[in-house]
Amino acid sequence: MQKQSLVLAILGAMSVYGTVVLAGEVTIYGVADVGLNYSHVKTGVANAKDKVAMKSGQESGSRLGIRGSEDLSPDVRAGFVLETGFDLDNGRLGQNDRLFGREANLFVLTPYGELSLGRVGGIGGGDGSYGLLSNINPFGTSWGDYATNISNFMVSATRMDNTITYLTPAWDGLQFSAQYSLKAASDADDLAYTPGEEGKSNANRYMALGVSYTNGPWQLIATIDSMDYANTLPYGEDNSIVATIGGSYDFACVKTYVGMQYFDKAVMSLISGSRDIAFAEVSNVPLEGYGVTIGADMPMASGTVKVAAGWLDAEEVDHRDHSFDRYGATIGYEYHLSQRTNFYTAASYMKTTYDFGEKTDQKATEVLAGIRHFF
Repeated sequence: MQKQSLVLAILGAMSVYGTVVLAGEVTIYGVADVGLNYSHVKTGVANAKDKVAMKSGQESGSRLGIRGSEDLSPDVRAGFVLETGFDLDNGRLGQNDRLFGREANLFVLTPYGELSLGRVGGIGGGDGSYGLLSNINPFGTSWGDYATNISNFMVSATRMDNTITYLTPAWDGLQFSAQYSLKAASDADDLAYTPGEEGKSNANRYMALGVSYTNGPWQLIATIDSMDYANTLPYGEDNSIVATIGGSYDFACVKTYVGMQYFDKAVMSLISGSRDIAFAEVSNVPLEGYGVTIGADMPMASGTVKVAAGWLDAEEVDHRDHSFDRYGATIGYEYHLSQRTNFYTAASYMKTTYDFGEKTDQKATEVLAGIRHFF
């Protein structure tokens, strides 16, 4: 921890006065995001819980990053991304106390595409350099614990260790991607961790294919991904399958979003970072179901209004009478104080019903506000 603190102190000092460029090739950058959060949550017949807290990274995860690259020839470029997550409210490292937990990626860019090795976000998620799902929802993966984002209404791949990623060149806005993780998690605190060996059947391994299309106002994506579960797990004989399509269209006066997903044998505790306290009831059973989100954002008064609604309907693969259902809505506003700093606020409502032998409802209301600064 002393070494980690020293590195962070050095990087922080270098970035005090904004982005720093060293030798024209290395850039220090980051996001500082902190605010206040109020939630009112009632689960079953228990008394409702009210909580007021200061929270970091509500709109965008607070981070400190280093990126750089070098031309190896006129057609070949090598580079890296090292990104540290941290909690601005208490100064702690994020991602289970990893120094570069958000991303640790070395890549080579050639006329034949981009090849990356390291810890990166899954193609079938919304994190990091290669996640595609953030393009199908105005709230991405953020804006609160109960927001109508892809993390709460879809199976969203998180950051993966030991990952190989390949992107083809883009042809008129069309690009394909592929990904394979030899062991999805190496830290015992990570959701996808198993004690097996990297590249062996006794470890969870992740694989994904994706396609994206960007042309003028259109942004479209489609992904299919799977977790090859460790054979030591009770459900290890089955792989998950998750298929997602969606995108956005910018009408100038309003930008619309839609995302649709089907999943089967998806053990969500191993794939999705759900923020629902009732989620423990279904965290270790394979589910089949679908998720849908629709949304929009609109320019208004030097800022942007964001709205979204979502539905999630799932049932346990081995017990079809066991179900997990959810719907919710979020409205938010982002006001630009400058080119690098904005104020944000949002309000969300989400209802979850889970029936695993006994039906229980959870109703959650959340209101948040904060400030985000890019440097």
